[in-house]
Amino acid sequence: MAMHDAVRARHANPWGACSPVSILPLLAAAVWSRVWIGRWAVVLAGAVLLWTWLNPRLFHGNAFR
Repeated sequence: MAMHDAVRARHANPWGACSPVSILPLLAAAVWSRVWIGRWAVVLAGAVLLWTWLNPRLFHGNAFR
């Protein structure tokens, strides 16, 4: 299981373990906030979906490239 140093550094990043945990609470907050902010909740949900797509690319090595 030889990893290059750059991949190992990104794989060992503590944000890589903590950041996916934020996805479900953020999505729930976006859906729940539709009562307060109306259609802007769609923007928040879109931001969460963008974060869901972007997260593994930032913090988990070359697994998804």
